[in-house]
Amino acid sequence: MKKLRKIYHLVVVACVTFGGIAFACSPSRSGGSSRRQDAMRPLNYREYVPSMSEVQVPASGEPEGRIYRGDAAFNELTTNMNSDIEFKDEEETGADQVMTQRCNDRLSRLAIMVMKHWKDENIKLRVVEAWDEDSRHPENSLHYEGRAVDITTSDTDQSKYGMLARLAVEAGFDWVYYESRSYIHASVKSDSNPASKEGGCFPAESEVTLETGETKRMIDLRVGDSVKAVDGDGGIIYSDVIMMMDAKPDHNATFLTLHTPSHAITLTAEHIIYVSHRQSNFLESRATFASRVLEGQYIFTVVKNGDKEHLIPEKVVKVSVNERTGVFAPLTYKGSIVVDDVAASSYAIIDSEYIAHASFTPVRWLYSLKKQLWGRSSYSEHDSNIHWYPRFLYNYGHHFVSSHLYPGIRLV
Repeated sequence: MKKLRKIYHLVVVACVTFGGIAFACSPSRSGGSSRRQDAMRPLNYREYVPSMSEVQVPASGEPEGRIYRGDAAFNELTTNMNSDIEFKDEEETGADQVMTQRCNDRLSRLAIMVMKHWKDENIKLRVVEAWDEDSRHPENSLHYEGRAVDITTSDTDQSKYGMLARLAVEAGFDWVYYESRSYIHASVKSDSNPASKEGGCFPAESEVTLETGETKRMIDLRVGDSVKAVDGDGGIIYSDVIMMMDAKPDHNATFLTLHTPSHAITLTAEHIIYVSHRQSNFLESRATFASRVLEGQYIFTVVKNGDKEHLIPEKVVKVSVNERTGVFAPLTYKGSIVVDDVAASSYAIIDSEYIAHASFTPVRWLYSLKKQLWGRSSYSEHDSNIHWYPRFLYNYGHHFVSSHLYPGIRLV
């Protein structure tokens, strides 16, 4: 039975990686092409992302205790041996190469991004500090746990550091701070941090609009409901909810709320939302994690003009952190959803909306077949918690999808 189950999983993955990518219509554009990304803005000196304290849950979270070389916890740290990274190692103990696996993964991803961004200059990533065993940092520094790194470029050109910080954000570090003119500070969540297992969700009280015109709270949403979504050109459409990827009505979680002058959307840090660096149309937006959205950037909200609705960019004026009850992750057939009149993706965790959408191709095929055979029906999946299919993808996707796109969160 176990052997058959393993074969079945491999078949599913084959459908995902080959059939899915080949035949899936991307949520970004018709025909599967991705939405053009606007230019990345370098971080400003003293700017940090997310726009909150490093120790808050949506960022890297609170310190869990210093790790000494002789501790059992030290054996759980990894040594980064990536030849594409320069390590300062002024202590000559190899401490600058010691870090958690989560930090190791993101650092290796960043190293590739740095080489690609400055490929004409043969620039590499340089680590000046990682795990600290010499008490060089404040008492509760995440350096003592191997969860933080201080980085520069190999040429120590300070004019590059703003962009280096932005690349660190895009590489998946949970908190990035342009702390000093001499280096960038970046840190990650602990593997035991509950937020690292929450995935991407909306709270119970968030609202969606049905095709009938009525609104529903997330907690009342059902598979088969047709909800407001957006197409690749930014047009308003309606799309069936085909799966409730996660549904925990009584679970308390930490959320981010992105505020514009007239709207607000609340979602978890690693849920994908459409954002633009400037006041542009939807085609020029890019899909990114909510934790990477900065004040002054633009998200897309629904406005009504006569009998027609359309999207407009609205500036994010505030990013706040709050605790809410209930976590829900509805997947629509289109892969997008309008929540509280703000356009968002159905996806989270995987740092590519296109690959995420392709990964759920078997689910869309099955839903379409059932709909053709028996018609649309509305039913609840709220007692299923995390659906087995996304649980499988999230927990084992790193075997099949590049770690440069997959942060590797495990769902429990």
